Amino acid sequence: MGKILNLLAAQGTHLGQEHKRQIVVLDSELDEMESEITTLKAENLRLKAKVNPLQKEVDRLKER
Repeated sequence: MGKILNLLAAQGTHLGQEHKRQIVVLDSELDEMESEITTLKAENLRLKAKVNPLQKEVDRLKER
């Protein structure tokens, strides 16, 4: 089960089959978004690591 379905089950919420299906879809979308966020954060760190030395070089050249 996914996060949302687990939460509802823990609360004792009883759902019909259609609602369960919709929640499974939402759980899947949530998992995909969390994965994308993790990927984007890693890419952001990688880009910052590339930009920082370049920015220092630009600042150094401006001081000349």
